[in-house]
Amino acid sequence: MSNLSSISDSLVPLGRVAVFYVPADKVVDPAYGRDELLARDIFERFFLANFGGLTHEVSNIRGQWTSPDGQKVFTDLHERYEVSFAGRDKMRVFLAFLSEMCGLLQEDSIYLTMGTRSWLVKPPADSSVG
Repeated sequence: MSNLSSISDSLVPLGRVAVFYVPADKVVDPAYGRDELLARDIFERFFLANFGGLTHEVSNIRGQWTSPDGQKVFTDLHERYEVSFAGRDKMRVFLAFLSEMCGLLQEDSIYLTMGTRSWLVKPPADSSVG
């Protein structure tokens, strides 16, 4: 099943699927944008220019997580982004951008899934998270 494109000329392989979630309120708040662009615009422009497309679900997906010591529960509403790419070079570009956006959004991390694995993407080491 992994090589379905050999079965049908109608299928075009796109590579790895990455899904991540960002705070819904921050993607439309000018305080978290850059160069007069909202974070939502930055995401869209980057993925269209570098990956040829994206899927953006404008929704209020509720996420919850605990503090490292387990003493506090955080709740936030998120929007979902999905992008596909092939190759290590594209993955490096994607991860560097997502890390940069994590810093711009002043988040401690962004939750990312690729396939059956998940990660927390941190801001760049030289970024100061507020």
